[in-house]
Amino acid sequence: MSKHVVIVGGGNLASGLSNMFSIYNDESKYTMSVYEPVVDNVSRISGSSHHDMSNSFRGFKTIIVESDAATLTSADIIIIAIPASAIKAFVRSNLDILKDSIIVDCSNPGRNDDDLRAVLEELGAAANVSWVKGFNDNGAIELINHKITSKKSVTTQICGPDDTVVAEVKRLAEVAMGFAVKIVPFSQYDAVAMNQNDLGKTWVHAAGIMMLVFSFATLYSIVRDHMTENVYGATLDWQYLPLYTANHSMAWTCIWGFALSQLPGVIARLYIMFGRYQLPNVLLWALNIRKEVGLISLFFLLCHAIMSVVIWIPGYFYWSYDDPTNPYSKFKWHIEASLFFGITGFGLYVVLGICSLPSVSGMMNSRQWTFVYGVVAWMALIFGLLHNLLLGKNIMYDDYYWPDKIPHQTNMSCSLPILVLGIKIIQVMMYPFNCKGKPKTPASTEDSLSVKEVDA
Repeated sequence: MSKHVVIVGGGNLASGLSNMFSIYNDESKYTMSVYEPVVDNVSRISGSSHHDMSNSFRGFKTIIVESDAATLTSADIIIIAIPASAIKAFVRSNLDILKDSIIVDCSNPGRNDDDLRAVLEELGAAANVSWVKGFNDNGAIELINHKITSKKSVTTQICGPDDTVVAEVKRLAEVAMGFAVKIVPFSQYDAVAMNQNDLGKTWVHAAGIMMLVFSFATLYSIVRDHMTENVYGATLDWQYLPLYTANHSMAWTCIWGFALSQLPGVIARLYIMFGRYQLPNVLLWALNIRKEVGLISLFFLLCHAIMSVVIWIPGYFYWSYDDPTNPYSKFKWHIEASLFFGITGFGLYVVLGICSLPSVSGMMNSRQWTFVYGVVAWMALIFGLLHNLLLGKNIMYDDYYWPDKIPHQTNMSCSLPILVLGIKIIQVMMYPFNCKGKPKTPASTEDSLSVKEVDA
């Protein structure tokens, strides 16, 4: 006997789930209908109004559109795909009916007390209702556009307090909707409860670090250029802050960011070389945010490149031309070399950014990964450093560019990459003389790290 599934909701997520069901389901196992609650308080809270959904679901021939709440009484599984703010009103109105079915909560609430679990606990019905959290990690557009001819399965995660109920919903998702299902232990519920409304700790931490670097670089440049007199008793006018000064800060931030993204991998390799497979928590944290730090650095690099193109004229960079007064004058040799390394390094970082895309990185084998995030990444950092050093060759130690003995931005921006490259050189040179020999990490050791995990 087939089981009946009811999707509660008339929005894009309901359409997406219906699409998955319509192209994968065998009617001998499951049937489905769609119901949009039109109870006044639900419609008011969710911001929706009653409307004819036949057009929205017209293409799904095996799905029946219902407008009567009585359809819930025949449901074995009810998938709640309404806004989180409407769940409480819906559950209160239909609690007696919901007790006889398995409830799937697809919501991504902005607060922990807006999801199905919190509502059931508030109503004292958590022990009487079988429920799971599921499909909340899927985008509606992804599901709506999915086709039977798609080469990749759509993945989803399911989490709930009852293993039997979780297994039943997993069977529905796999057999009738074509999902590849990942079961998340209920102890990790809080990590998946608000999947689509969470920026992610790694992104927040990486953004915080990069904003601190950018703020420091900007403040340093303001104090040095706009507030400190040079040897001629002059300061840079404030009108140059938005582009000229900001460009210095962007350049400084991006190269420090790239250096910071590669530093944890070097330190991790040093630990492993000496048999220290249990890495400190702070190092594990740094390893986890490398990708995000690198991508945010790429943003600053793009801004720096665009700003440089906009303001690269003799009025700003007179010292880079053989004769600034001659409109046909060409760059000095070290400026040409600097721009070569800068443009090439820029291209390498774009390649690294593309390789970080899941669709690309997921297809890379270990050797490719090692080459891209080893050789290519280090060459990009070296080229970026050479770009800075050559560009500032004639100004890094000129008294005019050191007001009150304050180092030029070029000196400051190069300091961290030189430090990181120095540590890398030491790590490479020490490897053949490692007293413990080449480390062989046991495959069964949970704390062991693969090349992919430590390579920067």
